[in-house]
Amino acid sequence: MKEHELKELDDEITKETAKYMATTTAAERAEDDYHLQRGYDEATCSVCNTPVKRWDSAIELGIETGELEAGPNRFVIRDKHIRCSPSRAQRIKHPDFPPVIDERPAFDIRLWEDAEKREHFIKCYTEAWMRVQNNHNPQEFMYKKGIK
Repeated sequence: MKEHELKELDDEITKETAKYMATTTAAERAEDDYHLQRGYDEATCSVCNTPVKRWDSAIELGIETGELEAGPNRFVIRDKHIRCSPSRAQRIKHPDFPPVIDERPAFDIRLWEDAEKREHFIKCYTEAWMRVQNNHNPQEFMYKKGIK
């Protein structure tokens, strides 16, 4: 993301946080906090409307890649499955993650002219996905070796 895009995103998050604080009571926020602290088992995907587990969360992936901060602002963003975000999911290349293709020309990683940049993002997202699996789905995935 470019600096001005990050600034716009930060401004949007600040505005949405202020709106949330102004339109909810302390009791409602406490209830929200309770559900957030329980994890992502009750989050609903903003794309397919099915439950999102923490190990399959685009927000968790974004935190691991550095796209998102792990602070309270992340709760303003609606979560979705990693696969329901094809622009991100296509960057994960791992035998346990079925390939995703983003057919939109503006986002299709196969169309990037800069091979070095493409490989950087594939490495970054694949390693981030492996960390998410290791941290939030350890019964199914054990990728501790070689993960920074």
